[in-house]
Amino acid sequence: MRHYNASFAGGPAGAPAGFDREPASVSIAEIAEVNAFNANVCWQWREQALGLRAFYRQLQQTQQHDHLVAF
Repeated sequence: MRHYNASFAGGPAGAPAGFDREPASVSIAEIAEVNAFNANVCWQWREQALGLRAFYRQLQQTQQHDHLVAF
């Protein structure tokens, strides 16, 4: 879990504070469900960011074209 949490936080996992093999209170099924949800949300954010980037490029091109036509 340290590595998983660190990957989402964008930092190194660091050394364990204690023994890493203690029983978990979260089932593997719950972890899989959360991972699937997070992956879906990340995909949606990615698609939105790509769409906004394309829209911004198109807006810039339109403004450049309008500026050139005005002269």
